[in-house]
Amino acid sequence: MRDKTNITIAIANELAHQARIEAARRNVSLSTLGAESLAKLVQRNKQRKRALVEASKFLGRAFVPDEAPLDREEIYRDRVR
Repeated sequence: MRDKTNITIAIANELAHQARIEAARRNVSLSTLGAESLAKLVQRNKQRKRALVEASKFLGRAFVPDEAPLDREEIYRDRVR
């Protein structure tokens, strides 16, 4: 059995209601639904970071995975001058 940690979250009543419905629809517990959703989110973020690192190699510039992405103004600031 894998180690698990209990967490407590506060969410809007309507979201909790919809989450219970979705868990029932899938025939899983709310805990399982939440854990699976978080696992998918983490996996997608890992894949995104790997893709960004590969893209930065292709484009010839460094990418720092945990660095916040540039916003539109930062991207175009130097082009306007």
